[in-house]
Amino acid sequence: MSPRIPLNVRRKQARDQHESFLYAVAKPQLQEEEKARQQKVRQRAHDRDDARFLAERCDDLF
Repeated sequence: MSPRIPLNVRRKQARDQHESFLYAVAKPQLQEEEKARQQKVRQRAHDRDDARFLAERCDDLF
């Protein structure tokens, strides 16, 4: 039996896939500055998600 994937991880994966689609297909015309700004925003959000996930794992372990 495979281990359950936490809901927040599944949401992050779905969001990443959706963003990949948007940047590959729907928004190729964005300016370079806007792309850089949005990349920073996404990275901060991912860092927050990773920190929250690690904190939840620590709570599970201890």
